[in-house]
Amino acid sequence: QAKKFKKPQPSNFCHICASRAADVGFAFCSNIDRGYCQKTVCRKCFAKFGWDFEKATNPETKWECPHCRHECPERARCHIYFKANYRRRVRRQRMAQLEAQAQSAAHLSRPPCVVPLPALE
Repeated sequence: QAKKFKKPQPSNFCHICASRAADVGFAFCSNIDRGYCQKTVCRKCFAKFGWDFEKATNPETKWECPHCRHECPERARCHIYFKANYRRRVRRQRMAQLEAQAQSAAHLSRPPCVVPLPALE
């Protein structure tokens, strides 16, 4: 299920190249009206990928960003964040495994608890 924003506002950064959208001009996704997307794409990225910037910025056109169409380029922020988060998750899992191994090794290296038996008469 898609995340819905309470007060959707267009992002200040291009979803693909992360440039400040105010510096170069941008188009924002039409799904912002429904509260499902806040992504923007700058004019430079439109030129780089051969997309029609004028059509996307036309108020009569309901332009969806590449993220909503599941067509993000390889260097888009979502791919970069996914890779970074994956590496963090793997690192966290590895640290938890090492911690568990260290705890079990410490537990095994303790001398056994010796309880004196009552003397037999």
